[in-house]
Amino acid sequence: MVGLWVVFSVTACDHKVYDHYCHTPVAGWEKNDTLCYDIAPMQQQGMYQLGVGLRLSNAYPFMGITLIVEQTVWPQRRTLIDTVECRLVGQHGKHKQHGISYFQYTQPIGKLSLQAGDSLHITVRHDMQRDILPGVSDVGIFMTKQ
Repeated sequence: MVGLWVVFSVTACDHKVYDHYCHTPVAGWEKNDTLCYDIAPMQQQGMYQLGVGLRLSNAYPFMGITLIVEQTVWPQRRTLIDTVECRLVGQHGKHKQHGISYFQYTQPIGKLSLQAGDSLHITVRHDMQRDILPGVSDVGIFMTKQ
């Protein structure tokens, strides 16, 4: 009975309202390949935490990745653009996350104040010097109500 209560308590604290990943070719995510995410209208007004998730293979050659995340809030057409720098490797050259062939990373983007009925259109693209990034398998957007 106590175990069941713990499971319900943990899941009840998760106010995730959106969590979706887009697949990218592991052979290479092109700089001009913009990923799009559409979040349905909010049921409640309030503060929402936005974040990005990454799944990378061992083929990813860099210690970090820079992403441009553009958020348009509808119906106001308010646009916010964030440059998100994700450090993937610690000071001693080890991945910050555990994995065998793929590594999962999450990075907060920021908080948004949204009204009931507001929806979001989000685009993500990389801003690295190399035009094609190998080893990026999935890029996701998640949002939780605060």
